[in-house]
Amino acid sequence: MKKLLPPHLFVLFALTMAGLCWALGSPHTLAKPYTLAAVVLLIGGLGLAFWAKRLFKQHQTTAFTFDAPGTLVTEGPFRLSRNPMYLGLALALFGVAILLGLAPSSMALALLFVIILDRWYISYEERAMHARFGESYTLYCAQVRRWL
Repeated sequence: MKKLLPPHLFVLFALTMAGLCWALGSPHTLAKPYTLAAVVLLIGGLGLAFWAKRLFKQHQTTAFTFDAPGTLVTEGPFRLSRNPMYLGLALALFGVAILLGLAPSSMALALLFVIILDRWYISYEERAMHARFGESYTLYCAQVRRWL
């Protein structure tokens, strides 16, 4: 799973959700307020992820999960969440699930995506960040929550 980066996992889950909805004949339409909320989640989530990634690029550090961290970024969305890229992808995937008609399979997959992000990717990164930045990262963790 080390080769499967979170954005690729996001696309894989979104395609699986759509395929399951189609294969299971799940309803694909919701009333307009729900679809608007879904679009806001999808676009807002992707926007958050891209904003955070752009900050990494500005600080000349890597956004790749399994590369060694170069800089501790604590500005912008990182003031509110230690993982705004993952938070953005999770929000966007819940937006996809809503757009697919809130099918139970879509919601379950979106939840599984969050669990994988939390238990696999984030826990790996946190160990690397503690090893690289020590006390500064510990202080940052005490001030900023993992998700929100």
